[in-house]
Amino acid sequence: MTAFTLVATLGFLSTDAEAQKDKKLKPIVISKSPQREWDSARMTVAFFRHTDGSYVTEEISKPLNPLTKLPIASLAKSMAAVIIFEAIEKGDLDPNQMIKIYPESKNLKDSYFSVVGLHKEWKEIPVHSAITQLLQLSSNTMAMNLAIAVAGSPEKFVMMMNAKAKEWGMSDTHFVTEHGLPIGDRKLEFTTAKDLTILAGGMLRHLKAFKSYTNASLTYWNPPPTTPKFKNPDVDKLALIEEGAVIKTGTINGCQSLLSILPTEGAVIADIQLCAPKYSRFKNALATLRDTFGKVLGVAIPNATAATQDLPQDRPSPQ
Repeated sequence: MTAFTLVATLGFLSTDAEAQKDKKLKPIVISKSPQREWDSARMTVAFFRHTDGSYVTEEISKPLNPLTKLPIASLAKSMAAVIIFEAIEKGDLDPNQMIKIYPESKNLKDSYFSVVGLHKEWKEIPVHSAITQLLQLSSNTMAMNLAIAVAGSPEKFVMMMNAKAKEWGMSDTHFVTEHGLPIGDRKLEFTTAKDLTILAGGMLRHLKAFKSYTNASLTYWNPPPTTPKFKNPDVDKLALIEEGAVIKTGTINGCQSLLSILPTEGAVIADIQLCAPKYSRFKNALATLRDTFGKVLGVAIPNATAATQDLPQDRPSPQ
């Protein structure tokens, strides 16, 4: 973030030299709105599965700033979903149980996605509907309610997220909230493209659940009036979804990010973009994933477009 203050000392012309000399001029401070300038980071990997169920990871093309720490924003919800799916596996959470909708979860500061489509009179919601809203609508409200249902408080839930990141070796990632909304100093919450490839690998175990909830019907949801946020969706984003990709976006203070995971019979491709060039993240992901299919996996994709990265001609073999 580049913040700057312009200090201008204004003088006034006067025909009275003595009066001008005696006048005490004070500087006028003109503050401009803070501007954020983020580096971009990019990394694309392929996960090849062994017969024992484990995966080997291969980098696809040269990464861009893979170790640069950048904002997480709503990409944090991907890790939150992993913790939720693990709680369901352990039997600590039932997809059909009702959980409380806490009043404070509807009042998260500066968040359009806190209350989108949520009926004011609702006091509780089924877990499966909360997860669907979390993943489809990037609902911050449901992130908080699910966090409390799993851990008893958002703070304890975030501790679970950070513990999982540490367990997986995401050494340059730190979560502050379960939803990724700005709270306090944004420098306290960060990740890297490299760490997000590790997160993508951890998501593979739950990929079926991610796809199921991402494509589930939005019950317990009241469609809002038509707004620019819901008009004319990005055609490249729709193409990614139609081709079977699991995606999660994040946007904060000019930093637009995207995590894309696309499974195929030969491998799973993950494309990570942090603070991507404006309006290009979906197009770049689609081009890269299509080229990866054609050049690395030998799978022909109709209407494939050239990717912005150089990809190997031969498919890498698991070691």
